[in-house]
Amino acid sequence: MSLHLTWKNILAFLVFAMLMGESHEIAHFIVGKIICGCWPESRDFNAWSLCKSCKDTNPNWYWPTIAGPVFSMTLAWIGMFMLRSPDTRKQSVGFALIWADVPQARIMTVLMGGGDEMVVMRNFTKGTFAEPHFKILSILLVFLMALPPIIGSFRAVKNRYGWLYNIGFMVLPLLVLGIYGFFLLNKLLANGFLAKPWIMGTPLFITLHTALMLLLFVVFFRKDLPTLTN
Repeated sequence: MSLHLTWKNILAFLVFAMLMGESHEIAHFIVGKIICGCWPESRDFNAWSLCKSCKDTNPNWYWPTIAGPVFSMTLAWIGMFMLRSPDTRKQSVGFALIWADVPQARIMTVLMGGGDEMVVMRNFTKGTFAEPHFKILSILLVFLMALPPIIGSFRAVKNRYGWLYNIGFMVLPLLVLGIYGFFLLNKLLANGFLAKPWIMGTPLFITLHTALMLLLFVVFFRKDLPTLTN
């Protein structure tokens, strides 16, 4: 496939990436509610914490932590298979699914010694022969989940210097989510702007922002995202 980029479909992709980021968090919360019986105690645009009663009393408290990565990487894998479609619209959506779910961030985080996968593997292997190797196992798990979609995208893009296009989509959502989402929006939230939780343990500000992103995507950009390829 060949990428055909315009400011509209790039903007549509970034809005889509914001929605995928919130979907990742919601996956955590829903599984947390099922396992713990309560919504998260606190959260912002990229971090959350379980209710203390769950962590203190439920031996399976750490499983909601893996729900976000499993959800996101499942979408990235779906995107990888969509790249194989002869339909350019499906190719575009597949390409967007891969990079909007930021598999590169999963790899970066675990190599730095953090991430949801590390938390789960540390607790899952506790008291077993595998406990001393939980870091290596975490890295292997992340590479198995995240690397195939990345490779699939690099192989699929046939533009001249197509690897640069992929690197651009590796970096762009991280910059936007990091600066706009995790810095600017989180700063507003930390300053108390519409910070009171009201549904699923989520502050009203996050819900309103997500609704705005959804509105922008549906009304203005739903026709532009499928034009990433030609």
